[in-house]
Amino acid sequence: LTSGQAASALGGAKLIRDLVERAGKGLVVMAGAGIRVHDVATLVRATGVREIHASASETIADGGDHAAGIVRQTRRTSQELVRAMVRTLRECQVSPA
Repeated sequence: LTSGQAASALGGAKLIRDLVERAGKGLVVMAGAGIRVHDVATLVRATGVREIHASASETIADGGDHAAGIVRQTRRTSQELVRAMVRTLRECQVSPA
């Protein structure tokens, strides 16, 4: 699991690509850090990774006292975002030769 020594996996794409090439088929390099659904295809194409780690989360209201103007928010994993990321990963996969 790596961000390519950057704040985001996209920012570390060059190093991640190098790691994927060095690992060959013997190891899996998983990209992670700041990955959003709209970044998946770009990241896969730029790095060659076949697996990613992402929170795929969304912010939701979680109670609070609305009359007092207090709204609590929390983050949770979105099934819709996970499905979209998986779909994009599958579309980007290159069949083995």
